[in-house]
Amino acid sequence: MKNILKDSKNELVVIARSSLIAWVGGMGVAFLLYLAYLLIRGHSGDERIIGLAGASVTCALIFLTGYEKSDFFFDLPSRVLTWSRQRGFFRRNGTVPFAAIERVVLQSCIGNDKYYPSHRIVLITQDGELPLTVAYEHDDMNEVIAKRIRSFLSMPPDSLLEDSVESLVESGRNVDAIRLLREKEGISLEEAHDTVARIKKGKKSGKRTRGSRIGAP
Repeated sequence: MKNILKDSKNELVVIARSSLIAWVGGMGVAFLLYLAYLLIRGHSGDERIIGLAGASVTCALIFLTGYEKSDFFFDLPSRVLTWSRQRGFFRRNGTVPFAAIERVVLQSCIGNDKYYPSHRIVLITQDGELPLTVAYEHDDMNEVIAKRIRSFLSMPPDSLLEDSVESLVESGRNVDAIRLLREKEGISLEEAHDTVARIKKGKKSGKRTRGSRIGAP
């Protein structure tokens, strides 16, 4: 779940939390404590021991592989993004000058569909991709937050889809680009395929598709 924690003239703070995964991790701790209680009371032969041990391990694995906590702080006076992201027990952080952020886009995942679309917000920087979250989520706030970040960085919010599709095409993810087009534009498979082909052709010739509705012929 992503949200804008602070939005002012000079500061924009975006956070992401895996609330459900955190709850599962909490349940794992509870199972582990109850397991320890039973062992202390001498219930080592109790059938509940095996069940609690299995439940604790399962919850721990889910937490380690799925929990994410991200904080992205955009500071306008210094024109620097300060970010941190935790995945399980592993944590990364860093800073990125605004000038090094080339695009803010949405990425769709393999297997995405229009009935349950999953995305993640990614900053395309001079050093590569910097996703707000590693995981792809079905979250209506993705598009809202991506447009707000673009606006804060003086990028046109309305060209989010165009930049997202072009970014996917440039990465060789043509199928994901087609899925994203069909989801956001409501066009047919043939129209989306033709649009992606036109973008690829424009890239080879050095032309851009900006300035018109991306799904338009």
